Amino acid sequence: MSRNTNQMVVSGNLTDEPTLNFTKSGTAVAHVTIAHNSQRFDGESGQWVDNDAVFVRCNVWGKQAENVAESLHKGNHVIASGEMSQNSYTDDAGVKRTTLELEVTDIGPSLKFAPAQVAVPAAAAAPSI
Repeated sequence: MSRNTNQMVVSGNLTDEPTLNFTKSGTAVAHVTIAHNSQRFDGESGQWVDNDAVFVRCNVWGKQAENVAESLHKGNHVIASGEMSQNSYTDDAGVKRTTLELEVTDIGPSLKFAPAQVAVPAAAAAPSI
């Protein structure tokens, strides 16, 4: 398997509810897919036209994965950053395949279309001075 990586920022809507799983060692991992739709201006019609949607599969790890599963929902507009990985493999039929996934380092709701309320757990709150 070959692997190439790049830093990426993706914004768009979650296509489904996050799925939360745990590895054998107990590490949480959430999977989400972000649909990014961009537009271009069509000079002939004088209108903005939607481009084809790009779907980005994302993996979120650890406590952040648990927060994603609890806080984000299908249709939420989010911004995610992380390392884009391109993985190549040969399937059972002998066909070479490539997948693209974002290994998320940070993800959260976008405030572009709706407000969000952040709640800091008491244990994580900064000590008072």
